[in-house]
Amino acid sequence: MKTRKSVSAIQPAAGPVSGPETSKRMRALNAEVVAQLRRLAQKRALKQLAPEVDPHELLSEQLKDVIHELIFRPKFNDLCNINDLLAKKTGYNYRYLSRVFSTIEKKTVERFIIEQKVEKVKDILQEGDYPLADIAFELNYSSVAHLSAQFKMITGETIREYRTTLRTARAAEKGLQ
Repeated sequence: MKTRKSVSAIQPAAGPVSGPETSKRMRALNAEVVAQLRRLAQKRALKQLAPEVDPHELLSEQLKDVIHELIFRPKFNDLCNINDLLAKKTGYNYRYLSRVFSTIEKKTVERFIIEQKVEKVKDILQEGDYPLADIAFELNYSSVAHLSAQFKMITGETIREYRTTLRTARAAEKGLQ
């Protein structure tokens, strides 16, 4: 049986194992952690300063934070059932969470999860030229076709078009330096 490496363990087709790319990635991870801490501090301050805030809005924000944490953390594919995990992390029944989230955000939890996964795909593609099969596996997609279809549904462009845009932008950036 073949085992797959996680996307984070795979190096781009061309590029150093350490150096500017690694430090750039670490800065991005540090920035993400700082952003999460700021969001948490803001939520706590909001609860203390404005108790009249709709509790459903707070629950919706909490749910978005949990989804973001689950998708953007390493080893996303270890998750068995994201609905059960959301219910467990928030302490509410998933049907209730889904109804509140849809009312507040005007989109389903599933749609938000797909959007977050597509954002993760964009981040991975910006890091390097990883095979789509590995990206699909890392984000728990059943196939590359499923990943590609959801990417196009959310962004309006194919993954190939997105990669071409990235390459063009990189080439233009190198030309300016």
